[in-house]
Amino acid sequence: MSSAPRDEVTWFFVRACLQPLAEEHQLQLPADPNYSASICPVCFARPQLAVLRPEGEGASRSLLCSFCLREWQFRRVICPWCGEEDKDKLPHYSDASLAPVRVEACDTCHRYMKAVDLSVDGHAVPLVDEVAAAVLDVWATEHGYTKIAKNLMGF
Repeated sequence: MSSAPRDEVTWFFVRACLQPLAEEHQLQLPADPNYSASICPVCFARPQLAVLRPEGEGASRSLLCSFCLREWQFRRVICPWCGEEDKDKLPHYSDASLAPVRVEACDTCHRYMKAVDLSVDGHAVPLVDEVAAAVLDVWATEHGYTKIAKNLMGF
């Protein structure tokens, strides 16, 4: 009988080895344009980050799975953890030196995720920029927020 990994190093290697297989699997499956839940439609993991893309006068929002890296459309003003829709309880925080990455937080459940805004920098690479802005994770944690799903590096 096997048990779940008990330390972070083991978990890192398990996830690092399985993630490419999960990503390849999800690429084989068609997207469902009507899917609107906050968990991955393929592996049911939580989202790691949001991606904002230019659309009309604003930007559309999609979520990126923390495990298989599936991306799916998701409403712009809603917390992916608890479903809060009051925009006054969904603040976002940024640092000009870290554009286009920002923290999207929820004051109801005290969860957060980072968002990479491609309307600010079209050359941004969401997975890379999310990790590179680890200082925003430190800031969010110091302000009482818990990340919805950690990235591969454990941030």
